[in-house]
Amino acid sequence: MPFLLRRFFSYLCVATFFAGCLVLGFGIFPLFFLFGIFDRGGHRRRCTRVLGVGYGTFLLMMRVLGQMSWGERLRVPPELEGKPYVIVANHPSWIDVVYLLHWFPGSTCVAKGSWSRSFFFGTMLRSTNYIPTDVPEDEASLTGALDRMVEHVKSGHPLIIFPEGTRSDFESLRRFRRGAFEIAARSGAPLLPVFIRCDQPFLMKGMSVWEQPNAVAHYEFEAWPPVDVAKEVAAGRTAKEICAEYEDTYRERFARWVERRRFPAAPRKLASVSDPAE
Repeated sequence: MPFLLRRFFSYLCVATFFAGCLVLGFGIFPLFFLFGIFDRGGHRRRCTRVLGVGYGTFLLMMRVLGQMSWGERLRVPPELEGKPYVIVANHPSWIDVVYLLHWFPGSTCVAKGSWSRSFFFGTMLRSTNYIPTDVPEDEASLTGALDRMVEHVKSGHPLIIFPEGTRSDFESLRRFRRGAFEIAARSGAPLLPVFIRCDQPFLMKGMSVWEQPNAVAHYEFEAWPPVDVAKEVAAGRTAKEICAEYEDTYRERFARWVERRRFPAAPRKLASVSDPAE
């Protein structure tokens, strides 16, 4: 596909995404609330699942218009069907969470406080079971946020967390935070590790949504066996130790992938990006 045509389609996809957020937030979700006899809990569950389906429609549009492709889709392991669980994954691009929220029905995530208050996303996100939060400023607020997530999972909501806290660096993973492992330990919910690969620099840290790779970005997802973190903690290990073990495993897998991926070095613009605060 000619580069200019692919760029035009990227504009169309972004415009469709924002328009879809407005239609759901201001049109469809309020009707769900009215027809649900003002049942707030049921309304949030319905909106969470419908948004997941909407993400699938957006992903299909991106694929048909030549923006990206993907390999085998992930599915909920049979032993986790109908149960809450915590998904952890590396975070190479912005759209990773869209894949996971679509493939794991009813799953939730932590939404930036600024997004929950924004015009385009706010009404839509506040209608779901997503957890709106801002970056904690001190240890007390961090503990409060963690407690809230533990109760969220105990209430039956699968939760997606990226231990790096933001999108990965181009050549390496960021330091893992142990919050997801603490949540799994304290809630008793299984932890499902997912490894994500993308063979083109696409929607990465330091890239705008308008930037196009040289070829269609192809994603691969790999789910590892679920882990009973609570059982391991009861056996004498700590969530910090388990987090460190998985961080090492992710780093090893990531390093092997970097050696054989299609693009050997960071694009010039990405190579100059630095984010010491993260």
